[in-house]
Amino acid sequence: MHTAGKVLLIIGGVLTAIGIGITVMGAAAAELDPNTENEYKGTSGTFTVPGDDVYGIYVKSAVNCESFTMTLMMDGDDYFEKDCTHN
Repeated sequence: MHTAGKVLLIIGGVLTAIGIGITVMGAAAAELDPNTENEYKGTSGTFTVPGDDVYGIYVKSAVNCESFTMTLMMDGDDYFEKDCTHN
């Protein structure tokens, strides 16, 4: 194997190890608990999305999807789209 190939292989291995380390440290620092963070409880009201975040909406109990209504505001516009998919 040529010297340049060996050098590039070593550099690639080092960068991969650094990337894995950064990913692990970032995941540990995030401390995101989707069960409690950004949770809205209630039977009526409006939840305003901060910034350019993306949210999925789930309900914890049996709900008739056809009669379920919700408002999800971002930049003054309602972005909630109902998708009644049954598994």
